[in-house]
Amino acid sequence: MWAPTVDDEVDRQPDAGDCSFTVGGVAITAFGGGGVGIGEAGPAVAADEAGVAIRLTRARLALAPSSALARAILRGGLTLEADLGLRLTTHRGLVLEGSGGLDLYLAIERAIGNRWLGASISYLRLRLIVDSGPAGAGVTVEATAGVAISIFRVTLTLEGLGARLAVRTRTPRGNLLGIADVAGEVITPPTFGLAIDWGPIRGGGVFAYEADQDRYWGALELAWGKRWALRGVGFCEGRTTGDGATARTQHSLVALVTWERTSVSPGFDLTGVGVFVGTHRRADGDALREGVVSGALDALLFPPDPVGQARSLVAALERFFPAAEPDADTHVVGVLLKLSFAGGLASARLGFLVQFGAGTVNRTKLFVAFAAKLALRGALARVVKLEMAGVGEYEAATGDLEVRARLRNSRLCGANLDGELLVFRGDPLGGAAAPAARTDLEALARPGTGWFFSLGGYHPRWFDGKGPGRARVDQRIAVTVHKGDALTMEWSGYLALTPSAIHLGARARVALSAGGFGIEGLCGFDGMVTYDWDFVLDVFGQVRLILFSRTLCDLGLEGTLRGTSPWSIAGRVKYKILWWSGSKCFSQQLTDDTEPAPPPPSLATQVRTALAEPAAYADAAPGAIASTKRERTGLWGAPERGLRATQTIAPLGVAVTRLGAVRLPRPTAAAVTSVELGGAPWPHRAVTAAFAPGTFFDLTTAQALTAPAAETLDAGFEVAHDAIAVGGEQEAIARYDAITIDRGQTAAAPRPREVVGLPPEVHLAELARRAPPPPPPRQVRVAPAEYARPGVPARGRFATLAATGAPLRRARAGVA
Repeated sequence: MWAPTVDDEVDRQPDAGDCSFTVGGVAITAFGGGGVGIGEAGPAVAADEAGVAIRLTRARLALAPSSALARAILRGGLTLEADLGLRLTTHRGLVLEGSGGLDLYLAIERAIGNRWLGASISYLRLRLIVDSGPAGAGVTVEATAGVAISIFRVTLTLEGLGARLAVRTRTPRGNLLGIADVAGEVITPPTFGLAIDWGPIRGGGVFAYEADQDRYWGALELAWGKRWALRGVGFCEGRTTGDGATARTQHSLVALVTWERTSVSPGFDLTGVGVFVGTHRRADGDALREGVVSGALDALLFPPDPVGQARSLVAALERFFPAAEPDADTHVVGVLLKLSFAGGLASARLGFLVQFGAGTVNRTKLFVAFAAKLALRGALARVVKLEMAGVGEYEAATGDLEVRARLRNSRLCGANLDGELLVFRGDPLGGAAAPAARTDLEALARPGTGWFFSLGGYHPRWFDGKGPGRARVDQRIAVTVHKGDALTMEWSGYLALTPSAIHLGARARVALSAGGFGIEGLCGFDGMVTYDWDFVLDVFGQVRLILFSRTLCDLGLEGTLRGTSPWSIAGRVKYKILWWSGSKCFSQQLTDDTEPAPPPPSLATQVRTALAEPAAYADAAPGAIASTKRERTGLWGAPERGLRATQTIAPLGVAVTRLGAVRLPRPTAAAVTSVELGGAPWPHRAVTAAFAPGTFFDLTTAQALTAPAAETLDAGFEVAHDAIAVGGEQEAIARYDAITIDRGQTAAAPRPREVVGLPPEVHLAELARRAPPPPPPRQVRVAPAEYARPGVPARGRFATLAATGAPLRRARAGVA
């Protein structure tokens, strides 16, 4: 078989008044076969069908009208397409097979009615498709048109509305006399447009249906004069889950509707609000962050032209919010805000999204998408123009937080400004084991779980300057100035705080060229300091002289300073002059780590000394009873409280590795094993206190950041009060405030003044007769331990009530 090669991509169109004929390919095939057999009748020769076939593929005949009238009617010309074949065989003879087609595009431009009630047809397209083969022949006729229908100044445009009729021969039990099958269908346009013209309210929209994905999508925009604009974009699609009887169709919806005010005030102003709804969808944080880099995040934050960009907006929203798992029952809702300041000098667009659901994979998450812009007007626009976009993600179940922002289309004093910002909390490796250290800095500062802050990246020798896993930062903070090929100035830098170290670095490059001669200079530094004050500082510089892209002279310096255990310096100087080059290296250790260290403190001695101090014993009794402040020998405590001692030198019962800044030679634990009172051991129990873990344990930076500020650990012991020998009784007079409880013991009433003209006896008798009877004594319940009888010495722990009816008064002060 032989077939020529034809370029399928070339579309040959005839000029006006001409015609063109193209062939996609030509195939010539010869075939045949047979066999020889021996049977009872002797040898026999059998021959199969043999012949030759010629076939033309994608043959196309295009006619272009020459007159203006013909071109107006046949706007797309006349096109004939066909696949033709001729087969000559020994059994069937000459057979013609293939397929062909006719495509005719006619401009109509006919309208009836008006914009309140009317219709119009813009074009008519006729297609005829003929194909034949061994299985039979078929003819398909299609007629489509561009139709616009107007009702009350709302115009609906349908592109490609029509019908299709297909006839297929050699079809068993066909519906046309049993020899052919005829089928017809209505062709519905996949996309239709909408236009609204209601005076001050103008707008339009586009709507479509994609049958292969069972998706409806569309966009709409309405404007009220030059003040308000209502915009929306969204899609709805169905997905079948399950098999057989359990099969069900789940429909998901994504809708974004915004309302904006085109005019702004000179102060702070809210110029737009929006609502986002995504049912049976989840938010993809990675896709949102990729949208920050590509600029696709604008599809979520108040897109300016949803009708013109409908297809791309729907594709972006589908990436940002993919379909959730069938049984996850996950949804996303959000609110959008658009802010303006100083008449549009500064603006911000914010989107607050919440993902919630019952699934285990799609846990509750909070997202914040934002874009901010600061742009001066007029000639100052070249001085400052800052534009930033970013995405924040917070996962409630794990507490992971990731905020990523990036500069774009920004300028500062005529220079381009780029950079990336990251704030991350969590495990950047997602629970995976940390990779093996490839450089000395990766071994010095391992990535851990905690807080990451990066403005422009990390040290170049720490994970290639990008960072580990989810804490990766690709873009340095950079300022670039280009003045053609004559001048180039670049500055870049970074600042990062990780759970293990602080990163800081910068570099600058200047290049001048004129007439083939150029000079280039480069300098900078990279530094990293761990939280144990171990650090690495790299400095470098280079100067080159260039003539017609060839280096004439090159001088460079690289150096590294390390500390603090030990302090060392190393570096290299390299030079090149024409063809002569060389380098010189140096290295020097500045301190000696073999110096004897001071003896470490004894943990047991310090704990024993702290427990012997009077301050270690609690002397406060229950209630308000307390010892008076006076000099005493020994330890004095309240009998009701028992013996209790605590210390804060170190937690007891656990191995500690350091006491503050002093590191112990090995992990050491201290504990109270026994307590003796009066020469006999007594049972005791442990008491606790708050200890800072970082003061007594060697923690990684990640552990130090996530550990609590204080942890409750054993700090001493306590013996019950029954085990304490209190000695002999001490007599004391209880001091108290007078609070009368028994109303029967009232104070004497003051003597009334004498009345002139009456004897005192008569006046007193009259007062006694008129006075009300005294109330009966009230029964009062008192606790024996809280009350004492006035004038009676208190013995033992507390004075008890006497059996007499003397008035009781509450003891408020301490016992002397």
